[in-house]
Amino acid sequence: PEVKTDETVESKAPAADIPEMGERKQPEGPNRPDAPKQADPSKAEDVPGLLKQAGELAKTGEPGPALETYQIALKKASAASDQKQMAAALAGAARMSHQLGRDSEALEYVNGSININLATKNAQARSLDYLLAGRILMSQSDYAQALKSFEEALKIIPTSEAGEMPQLLEDMAVSYLRLHRYPDALSSYNRLLSIYAKTGNNVASARINVLMGEIQVSRSDYRAARANFKKAESIYRDLT
Repeated sequence: PEVKTDETVESKAPAADIPEMGERKQPEGPNRPDAPKQADPSKAEDVPGLLKQAGELAKTGEPGPALETYQIALKKASAASDQKQMAAALAGAARMSHQLGRDSEALEYVNGSININLATKNAQARSLDYLLAGRILMSQSDYAQALKSFEEALKIIPTSEAGEMPQLLEDMAVSYLRLHRYPDALSSYNRLLSIYAKTGNNVASARINVLMGEIQVSRSDYRAARANFKKAESIYRDLT
């Protein structure tokens, strides 16, 4: 996507060279009273401010303006050779592009962030990049490549991002299922059950047991399926 430059923003400002009859000519440029405020955020914000602004736009459901703001932040961070801020802007642009359905662009952005975070040895940020890349690839039904990203994330995800583990393992299980790798899917679900047992998430545990039972039925392993269904039933009874 094209990054707005100073020239493209200024060219959109209405001309005021010829005043109407009896009208006082207004000052030109950004000092005009009727000029839009902060038409070019790159002139008024530093990179952290732009990243914060983009994040707020994303939270309020405005992916288009958020993407444009991330792009401006990326341009300024690149000019300053600020690798950390460049990676943050790239990751943000990837998320917004994905929300807008522009997945090819999203993958380019997130791969750029991965490369920077690899060079700067930022494992935490890189693990989140891999998670995002995997989910973008899943939406494209490219489950084999999605799994590669998820497996990379699993290798390096720090304990500070433990909250991402349940969704990561479930995404991996779904990808394994789409590739007919049923034992691997069951293994991911079993790891997920261990997490839910520790956190006391009984509703999620029951749901995963049902899913595992259905997988076992598809493999004609009715004994294992019955065990999973009984666990789910027992949990649901306790909940009621």
